[in-house]
Amino acid sequence: MIILDTSFLIDLNAAEKSSEIMARLLSLGKAVNALDVLIAGIAIANGAEKVATRDGDFMEISKVAELEVQDY
Repeated sequence: MIILDTSFLIDLNAAEKSSEIMARLLSLGKAVNALDVLIAGIAIANGAEKVATRDGDFMEISKVAELEVQDY
């Protein structure tokens, strides 16, 4: 397992990515925790291609965003 000790802040790009993800989810009628959407938006804006989580919301997010989810 790789653990990155990096902090990312929300900026305009991350906010835009997050809002795009939420809009896509809402258009499909999917209810996902807004904080998970923000985390995904921040990750994507900072170049992440994959996240490792047990949070099921990220499985829904991965259906509408370019973010691979690794369940651990």
